[in-house]
This record gives sequence, structure tokens and C-alpha cells, in this order.
Amino acid sequence: MPARDDKTFTTSLLHAAADPYRLFVESVRNYAIYMLNPAGRIVSWNTAAERIKGFTAEDVLGQPFDMMFAPEAVVAGKPQRDLETALRLGSYEDEGLRSRKDGSSFLGIYAITPLYESGLHIGFAVIVRDVTHKRQQEERLRRSERRFRSLIEATAMIVWSAAPDGSVATDMTGWGDSSGMAAKETSGWGWLEAVHPDDRAGAAERWQAAVDAQQPYRSEYRMQREDGQWRFIVARAAPIRDEQGAVVEWVGVCEDVTESKDAQQELMENERRYRALVENSWDGVLLVDEQRRFVDITPAGERILGYAKSELVGKSALEIVFPGELEASREKFAEVMNNPRVPFRFQREMQHRDGSSRWLEISATSLLDEPSVRAIVANFRDITQQKLLEQQFLQAQKMEAVGRLAAGVAHDFNNLLTVINSYSEILLGEAALATPLREFVVEIDSAGKRAETLTRQLLTLSRQQVRQESVLDLNEVVAHAEAMIGRLIGEDVQMEIVLAPDLAAVKADAGQLEQVLLNLVVNARDAMPHGGRLRIETANVRRDDSNCDLPADGPSGDCVSLAVTDTGVGMDEATQAHVFEPFYTTKKVGQGTGLGLATVHSIVTQSGGQVDFQSQAGVGTTFTVCLPQVESQQEKPSAVEPPGEPLRGDETVLLVEDEGHVRLLVRRILASSGYSVLEASDGQAAIKILEETTRPVDLVISDVIMPQMGGRQLAEQIAKLRPACKVLLASGYTDDDLLRYGVESRELEFIRKPFTPAKLLTKIRALLDQEDAPGQSGDGTNRE
Repeated sequence: MPARDDKTFTTSLLHAAADPYRLFVESVRNYAIYMLNPAGRIVSWNTAAERIKGFTAEDVLGQPFDMMFAPEAVVAGKPQRDLETALRLGSYEDEGLRSRKDGSSFLGIYAITPLYESGLHIGFAVIVRDVTHKRQQEERLRRSERRFRSLIEATAMIVWSAAPDGSVATDMTGWGDSSGMAAKETSGWGWLEAVHPDDRAGAAERWQAAVDAQQPYRSEYRMQREDGQWRFIVARAAPIRDEQGAVVEWVGVCEDVTESKDAQQELMENERRYRALVENSWDGVLLVDEQRRFVDITPAGERILGYAKSELVGKSALEIVFPGELEASREKFAEVMNNPRVPFRFQREMQHRDGSSRWLEISATSLLDEPSVRAIVANFRDITQQKLLEQQFLQAQKMEAVGRLAAGVAHDFNNLLTVINSYSEILLGEAALATPLREFVVEIDSAGKRAETLTRQLLTLSRQQVRQESVLDLNEVVAHAEAMIGRLIGEDVQMEIVLAPDLAAVKADAGQLEQVLLNLVVNARDAMPHGGRLRIETANVRRDDSNCDLPADGPSGDCVSLAVTDTGVGMDEATQAHVFEPFYTTKKVGQGTGLGLATVHSIVTQSGGQVDFQSQAGVGTTFTVCLPQVESQQEKPSAVEPPGEPLRGDETVLLVEDEGHVRLLVRRILASSGYSVLEASDGQAAIKILEETTRPVDLVISDVIMPQMGGRQLAEQIAKLRPACKVLLASGYTDDDLLRYGVESRELEFIRKPFTPAKLLTKIRALLDQEDAPGQSGDGTNRE
């Protein structure tokens, strides 16, 4: 054949289509008709193709024939093979599943016909018809025909007649074939012999009653076939009357309705299964009419919303929508109603019958145009718990952000606090410090300690504070803090402490539990600006106690509770909703950080417990901490000797610190205590000093995180250069940061910033006096 390029082919093909037949092609509604050029690319696409396949002309024009096939068919080469078959045979037809743009499929027949102009192949015409509905109808028709044919073949209709007195004639056509009885045996009342014994009397009575009343007859009974099978029969008869109205004959038929009965039973069973499926589904289903009124609702829907079906039917659906969602619900209802058969998925906050809020995920479709439904159908499920989890996740993200903030500022902040607190301690130790100046320094020292506490609270919130859990008695924690509590609350607050005897043990960090108690006491004190009563109470709480009011999602098993109650101003609902949020406070600027109750919540949660509260504006508030009971015996804390005068020394200490103000401070502390001090601003400078100096160096004090060389790497080099030299690392970073820099608590001696001169000198003296291997402590407890 003569060759033409694709552009020529396409032009010819379009020219061939640009005739009156093109209008016909566009007007066809049930056939997708499109054309391909010889290379197999789509060059025309009718409106029906867009409706059937879901692709617009812009989607397909210029695209290869392959896009009409599933990927596996393309890999198998079916598109090209079908075109080649059509060329070879003059046409090609195929029936099978076809894909749409949206990924769905339909049963379709498509025919490919090569197109020629002046003997030259110019392309292909492809016609696709969606025969899904037709095939379904054909299958239903075939099934109906098979059933009808089987019915006729199995039990032919029995036609019979009877005398006016009801005696059946001998010509009961089909009765003998069905029952195996001879014609003579069926005459008169002999036909009753084929009727089931249980049905025989009833069948005879009904027939006799119809004869006596000369009224149409209908009866249902079981008849035994020749093969012994019992069949359900419906017998009907009507009297034939003469001109005077007298009955001259009865004519009737007997119809085998066994299949119908079985089908009816199957339909009933299917209906029961469907109803059981719907009614026992965990998701709710409801119907709403075009006036937004409830039409029906499933039991699951009743459970989710708390209303009985009788309470909802006829009621407007908007009546149970949460007030803040009304306008959005009206708009969504209109959108669903204006788009029939299009499912819409959305979330709404609804009002439960008990007044509480429920978040629902709803899928609604308008079937108002469906005669058998005429309603908007909505499937819905309760996602309230999911919403709560999402909120908890957002809260966790917020806490993670706080953690990153705390970790980021901890080092610099703790360096500053080391300087502030240490100089304050040094000045307060000077007897010659005049009273007015001493008062100023006391305030500086107090502010530094508050800042240190604030840093510790931030680290606790971010779960980066070191926790030292032990089995302890909560009563002892309260008793230990009682004196401090008395100083905190002032004289205008009456305090009552009620400690439960034989209180079970809990496992937690004693210092953190004391912080929990003090934070709750301070919160109570601030809620009673004009005085009041404060009650602190401990108790054993059993989960199986009918009076137990522990939250359902609290710690499992029996618990120990700590309750702090005040008679203060209480909290309104808005405040209660944010009570444990970090940085949320109702106090005036400068009077609160908003971390107190957030810290309480974080500590209790980390200890496996839960904190809850009850509050009423103008009445007061009770915070209740619940911690799981433990069976193991209480661990008695080892006695700690109170610090005396810091020990002096005459050893040589190499001080490595990149922060100049911290290095100056530590040098002054060491020098004033008798030590010889060498200084370096980073690890490399320290190595150079150790290599060049001939003096013995007894101890290296180094910051952990420094530019060029950190404390861990420096300690490793020192172990090679001067094995007898001991190392003390110091840092204000969090534990997680230290671990990233390779500092394990059991490997190296460590002191945490901010430290005071007394703590530093005591630590140095203890380290220099120990006889363990350099860098190691005898019991492994080397972190402060």
C-alpha cells in the first residue's frame, strides 16, 4: 500500500468523519464510538464515549489505544493484537470487562473495523457498548425461564373438573402423571389419597364448604408425587352456572407452588440476614426525608445517638446537631440533596440524648429519586474517641515542641544560672557583706533558684528530666513536705492533713512527687486570696469498690490517691478545658508561668498514674492524683550526710570550658580553695597543654559539648596521655543530648549545671580522694 505520514492519515480520517454521519455518531447515546489513526492513536471521541468511559475528549485525543485497556492487558499485547486481528479478518469483536477513568469496570462489547479510503487503510472505527445491564437482564430472564421450565417439567399444571356435588370426574389431566394414581382412583373423592395425611381433612373440608356455598374454592396442601416427594399444591376452582344460576359443573386447576414457597422462604431468609446485618452493624444507618425529618434509624444509630427510634422519627435532624454546626449542616444537607446518588463524606459534632457531644463520621447519599427509598441515606459512626486521640496527639506534639525548646535553652540557661547562683552563694558567704547589699544578693539568689526550678519544670514537661524511681510511702512524702507547706500557704489558710493508715506503696520519683504536692498546694493557695481551708488526704482506692470514682481510663488495678482540696474561687468550664495545658494561666502577668499544673500532669503520667479534678466556681476545687499500688517492699533511701564546709586541696586542675564567664567563675572557686588551675577554652587547647606541660595534672574538669573537641573525646585522649589523671565532666544539656555525645552515666564522672561552689568542691574532693580506676566510681553512682 502507498505510505502516508500520521498527519495525513489523521486528516483523511477526520475528513471521512466530517459528513452527515458525524451528527449521527454524536447523537448515539448507548454506544461509545471513537476512531484511531493507523498508528493506533485516538483521533475522535463521541459524547457517549465520554459518558460510558468517563474520559473527556481532552483526556484521550492523541493518546494510544493502550489507555483503553487494563495494564496487564497492555503487557500481554492485547491492544495491538486486536487491531492486527481486525485488519486480517476485516473486523473484530470481543466481550469482557472494560475499565473506566475512575477505575471501575463494566461489561462491554467492542467492535473494531478497519477504515479504508481509495483502498488505503486510514484507521479504525471502534464501537463500545455497555451491556452490563443487558447481560444482567438476560441472566435474570434465563434464570426465570429455567425456573419456569423446571416447574413445568417437574409438575405440569393439573386441570380437573367436578360434578355439582363435588365428585371429581375421571379426567384429571396431569394428576396421574404427578401422583401415579390411575384415573379411576382419582374420581369421586379418591384424589384425597394423594394428599398429605396432615392436610387431608382440611383439604376435604374446604372443598366441601365451597361446594355447599357454591363459591370459588382455594386450598393449599401437600401432595405426594409418584417418586414419594411431597409437593406444595395450590388448588383453585370456580363453579359453572346455567342461565338460572344453578351450578352445573366445577372446573379447577392444581398448581405446584413448591418452588414459589422455597423462593419465598429464601427471600424471607435473605431479608432476615440483611436486616440482621444492618441492625447488628456497629455503624448506624438512618433515613432522612427532603424536609430533614428522620424516617428510620437502625439500632446501632439509636445506640450512638442515645435516642429511641420512636423519639426521632418525624423529628428534624437539625435538632440534634451541635449548635455550632447548624449552619454548616444546613449547607451540607442542601449540597447532598442537590446532587442525587453522589455520596458525600464529612464529619459533624452531634448532640447525644444525655447532652454530651459526639463526633460522627457521616457518608450521606440522596436517593430521593429512588421510588423504593425516597430518602437521604446516611451511614455514620462514632469517632469521638478518635477525635480525642487526635487532640492527645496534638497535645503530644505541643509537648514535643516544649521539649525541643527546653533542650535548646537548657545549656545556655544553665551556664548563666551556674554563674548567677555561684556568685550569689559566694557573696552570701562573706561575713563583711553589709545588710542592704546582703538583702539584694538574697533576692538575686532567690531569683536564680526560681529560674533553676523553672528550667527543671520545663525538662519535666518535655520528659527529659532525670527520674530516680523508688518504692515509697506517699504518707512520708506528705509528712516531709508539711513544714514547707505551712510556710507556703500563710496563716490565713487552715490546713488539714488526713493520712490513711496502712497506705499501700507506690513507685515514683520522691522529689517529683513532692513537687507535685507543692504545685497543687500553691495552686490551692492562689485560689484562696482571702484565706480558706486546705485539705490534703491520702487513701487506698480499690477498683471494685462501689464508691470508687476513679476515671475509667485511669491506671488499672488498685491505686493510692492523693487529694488536695481548697475552698477557693473554683474554675469555670472555659478554665477547666485548659487546666493542664503548658503556659496556660489565669494569674496576672508576672504571677505565674502556667507550668505548675502541666508539670503535675506530666510527672503523674510518667509515673503510670492519672490526675483528675472536680471544681465548681465559688465553691472550690479538688485535684486527685491516682498512682498504681505496688507489692514490693518500700525502698528506704540511703542516709545522706549534710554538706559541711567544702574541702580544700592543693592539687593541679586543668579547667576546660568554652564559656568564658563560667570558666572565670570556676577558676576563682578553685583558686580560692587552694587548687592550682590551668585553663583551656576547648578540647584541643587542653590536649596541647597536657602535651607541653611537665607539671602533674591531677584532675581535668571539662564541659561536655564544645567546638572542635567535646568532653567525651577529650577524656579518651587523656586516658592515653595521662592514665592517672581523673576527669570530671560538666554540662547543662539534657540527658538525651548527652547520650548523643556518648556520655553514659556509668562511664564517666559527671556534675550537672547549674551547680554551686559547695557542690563543685565537694564533688572534686570526693573524686580526687577515691582509689578507683580513673574516670570510674566504686559503685557506679557518679552522676549529680
